[in-house]
Amino acid sequence: MAVTFIPSFTGGKIASSAERKVFDILKNFRMNAFVFHSVGLPRHEKKAYGEEVREVVYDGETSFKNEIEKILKNLETGGVNAGDVVFLSHKRYKNSILSKVGIAVEESCNDDMPGLPKFSTIHSFKGLDSKVVILCDLEEIPEENYQKFVYIAATRARTLLYVTGSRDFFKKIGK
Repeated sequence: MAVTFIPSFTGGKIASSAERKVFDILKNFRMNAFVFHSVGLPRHEKKAYGEEVREVVYDGETSFKNEIEKILKNLETGGVNAGDVVFLSHKRYKNSILSKVGIAVEESCNDDMPGLPKFSTIHSFKGLDSKVVILCDLEEIPEENYQKFVYIAATRARTLLYVTGSRDFFKKIGK
């Protein structure tokens, strides 16, 4: 078994190759406790590198709309440009909860409408990132794709990640 010395990660002890892999993931992919939990990786005791994660729990479409409007207003008040906010879903906008509740977004992600947050499918946003990412429609991701999609989506946030879900969703994932 190969070992590596990583003082900041192991408290000065020799780390196994498995611990090294977890350290590399934390350091290079802006991982966090929610992502670890979502993709089935063990949580690490130390504070993860990367973005802040906020869970947004809602009780139906009206509650979802109110929570999203509150988030967008708070971001604007905090000086975040709407163009720096991206909603990610495994669905297209017309099939997303955002469309159902009437949240206006720019679907093309090319700044045609700079006053609106952007929307993209998780698949289309691979390799890109944004200051603020809001994940939605997570409850409806097929189980066989769940870990992959959540990992890809959650690692797109540079600064702030919002994870939206119903109370039942958060109960299901053990939060």
